[in-house]
Amino acid sequence: MVFSRKRAERPNLFADLKGKGIDEILDVPVAVMVPMVVMMWADQKRHEAETELIHAICSTSPIFLKPTHRQVDDWISAAEKVINDSGSSEEKACRRVKETLTKPLRQTAFAFAIQILFADEKVTEEEKGEADRIADWLDIDRTLAGEVIKVISILRHGRDVR
Repeated sequence: MVFSRKRAERPNLFADLKGKGIDEILDVPVAVMVPMVVMMWADQKRHEAETELIHAICSTSPIFLKPTHRQVDDWISAAEKVINDSGSSEEKACRRVKETLTKPLRQTAFAFAIQILFADEKVTEEEKGEADRIADWLDIDRTLAGEVIKVISILRHGRDVR
């Protein structure tokens, strides 16, 4: 027979403090969200198609565990906070993500960001540059990054492509 001894519940001394540190905010869903938000803001606009696609990604990816609409909005806000808390530096925020996520999750986060790149069906030079920088910041192999971009661009073909 195995007996377990339950630890006495101790009050959380920090429970009443306002705000959260970046380490508490940057859990896996938020860390994966940061590159998507960086890409969403690459053209200085937030397109509805981009936000809708982020919600679709979150509802189908096992990383996010079938979140509610509100949870996704909260993760977007948390990712924006991570970027702002990094001095509004997308690079610092993405490098922090690199330290937080495993290599496969960084690759997934990059692929999600590239999906956001194509969401509004217009890819500007500014957005292409941001995709390149995100790949560097997340330490994504250049060959793999190019393949991800190619595959996602193929998946975005419309009905009239010949």
